Amino acid sequence: MQRSLSLIQKSTDKDCSKHASINTSEGRTDKHESPRRRNTMESPPVLQRTPTNVSSSSLVGLMASKRLARRLTSKLFSGRSSMMSSSRLSVPVQREPTYRMEPHSRVQIDKVKSIIESVLADNLTGSSYGVHSKTLCILLGEEIKEKVKKLQYDRYKVVTHVLIGELNNQGLEVASRCVWDTALDDYASCNFRNKNLFCTASVYMVYHE
Repeated sequence: MQRSLSLIQKSTDKDCSKHASINTSEGRTDKHESPRRRNTMESPPVLQRTPTNVSSSSLVGLMASKRLARRLTSKLFSGRSSMMSSSRLSVPVQREPTYRMEPHSRVQIDKVKSIIESVLADNLTGSSYGVHSKTLCILLGEEIKEKVKKLQYDRYKVVTHVLIGELNNQGLEVASRCVWDTALDDYASCNFRNKNLFCTASVYMVYHE
C-alpha cells in the first residue's frame, strides 16, 4: 500500500510539473507577444500625400474643356436655328389657280421688231465675220431677250434665235416652223447686212397658261 501511494504521489507530482511548465511557457509567449501587439496598435497608419499642384492643374484643364464644349454646342445650335429660320422664310407661297386662259395684254410686234433692229445695228456695224461670230450670236440673243422681257408681257415665254453668216456672193434662205396658238402666240424677225456678214434674228413669244 505504501508503494502504491508513493507511485500515485510521484505521478501527480509529474502531472503538476507538466502543467506548470505549460503555464510558464504560455506566459512567456504572452510576455513576448504583448509588446509587439502594443507596438502595432500604437503606431498610426502612414498616409501618402499627393502634390496639390497636379490636382489643381488637372481640375483647371477639365473646367476649361467643359467651357469650350459648351461654347461649341451653343454655336452649333444657334447656326442650326438660323438655318431653320432662313429655310422657313424661303418656303414659296402656294397660290390658288386663277383659271385665266388669256393674257391681260397682247404682244405688240412693232415694239419687239424695233428692239431687234436697234440691237443688231449697235453691235454689228463695222464688224467682220470670224471665229468670234459664235459667241457674238449668244450675246446678241441674250441682249434681245432681256430687252424684250422689260416690256413685261405677262405669262409669255421669250425664245430668241440668231444666225450670223459670211457674205461671199451666195444665197441663203432661213425658215422656221412652230406648233402654237395662232390667237395668242406671235413672233418677230429682222435682218441685218454689211460688207462682210449678214445676220438674221428671230423672237418667238409663246403664251404660257
